[in-house]
Amino acid sequence: MTGGKKVCVVLPAYDAAKTLARTVAEIPRDIVGDIILVDDAGSDNTAGIAAGPGLFVVRHQKNLGCGGNQKTCYQHALARGADLVVMLHPDFQDRAREFERAPKGTTVQFRIKPVEMRPMELTRRQ
Repeated sequence: MTGGKKVCVVLPAYDAAKTLARTVAEIPRDIVGDIILVDDAGSDNTAGIAAGPGLFVVRHQKNLGCGGNQKTCYQHALARGADLVVMLHPDFQDRAREFERAPKGTTVQFRIKPVEMRPMELTRRQ
């Protein structure tokens, strides 16, 4: 928790078994209250490895792609009571150690994008 807010890190994963442990080791547990990994039906043991360090693990039965994986991440974070959600890719696109570089008492935002959960309209080409 930081500033009275529950911080959740979400990890959208696809075949991240080789880098997952290093990514999770960098997450500052004194700030982050919940870590969710969504395995997008990869072919390696990402979900099995994630179950070890106390992560909440969701595994898609079929690959939903980047957008589908991220949507699942946000849905579970909100359902688990997150006030702030930080997305980290477990392949080191983003580094969790950046949390520590922020001055105490500040809010850090990395690549923030507005998220609006709504049904997609289905259209047919004529």
